[in-house]
Amino acid sequence: MYCTNCGKEIPDAALFCRYCGAKVEDEEGEWSDISYPKQPIYNNNSTRKSYNSKNGKAGKNILLVLLVLALMACSVAGTTAYLKGQSKATGTTYEGKGFDSPEEAVQAYAEAFAKKDIYEMYSCCAIESYVDHYDYEAELERLKSYQSNYFGGPMMTSDDKATRQMDIEERKAQLITQINRGFIRASLPYDSPVLLGLTLSVGEDGDYAATDIVKMLRGAGAIKSIKVKEVLPGTHWMKDEPSNYATIIEASEKVFGGEIESLGVKLDVDGVDWILFLDTIKYDDNWYCLRVHGIAASYYGVDSQSGGLIHEEDLKQ
Repeated sequence: MYCTNCGKEIPDAALFCRYCGAKVEDEEGEWSDISYPKQPIYNNNSTRKSYNSKNGKAGKNILLVLLVLALMACSVAGTTAYLKGQSKATGTTYEGKGFDSPEEAVQAYAEAFAKKDIYEMYSCCAIESYVDHYDYEAELERLKSYQSNYFGGPMMTSDDKATRQMDIEERKAQLITQINRGFIRASLPYDSPVLLGLTLSVGEDGDYAATDIVKMLRGAGAIKSIKVKEVLPGTHWMKDEPSNYATIIEASEKVFGGEIESLGVKLDVDGVDWILFLDTIKYDDNWYCLRVHGIAASYYGVDSQSGGLIHEEDLKQ
C-alpha cells in the first residue's frame, strides 16, 4: 500500500510510514489501530432518548468530540516528530546527523563504546551515506582482485530499493563484526588463545573444556569499566609519516567518496591503557566514523581481528 501523506510505498502491515513518519490510515480513512465502540442498535419498539440543545448534552458531546480529535491530532503529531528523530524506532536510518569534526565523531564513538551502547555506536558511523557513496569499481581497482568474503561479505551493485536495503544491512553487519571483536579483544589477556586464529581442541581429549571457551568469549560483559581519555591524529605515534601514507588515503577516498582522516583514541579498560584506531569520513560537510581499525592501524601492525585495539605500550616499542 501507499502512505496517504507522502505517497511512498510501504508494507501492508505498517502502522507508520518509514519515510515521513505519518501514521497509516486504513482504506476507510480511520486510524487502523484504533478500536471504535459500536453504536447502539435501536428498533421500532425501543425508547430512544432525544439529545438536543435544550438539555445541553448535544453541545457537550460536540465539545467532547472536538477535544478527542484535538488530542488525537497532538498525539499523531508528537508521534510523527518522535519517530522522525528516532532511527532505531522506524528503521528508516541508522546513522546520525554527523559531527563537525573527525575528532568529535571518534570521541562520540568511544563514549558509546564505553557505555556499550551498540545503537549509539551505529549512529556515529556512516551507514546509509556509506552505501550511497561506495564505489565498487574503484575498490576492485584498488585491491587488484575480487574476494567474496572481503570485509564481511559482498555488497550488491544494482540500483534499486531492495539492493540498497540489503547493502545497508550488510554495512551494519560489517560494523557489528568489528564492534564484537573490539569488546572481545579488550576483555582478554593479550596472549589469549581465542585471539590467535587457531583451532582449539575442546572436550575430554582436548586442551580446553567448553566452559573455558565460553568464559573467554564473554566480551563486553566481562569488562567493568571503560574510560575515554584523549583523541589524537593517527600519525601521532609514528616517528615519520610513511611516504605513501597520503597515497593510501587518496585511494580510499576515491572508493568511499569522501575526505578521510585516520585517528586514535586513548582508552582505559579496567586499568589497562589501549588505543582504539578508527578512520573517519566526511559526507555533505558532516563527519562520521568510517571503520574501526583503518589506515593508521595497518601501519602500526594492529591485528585486523582485534577490533582496532592495541595496547598503548606496544605502540611505544
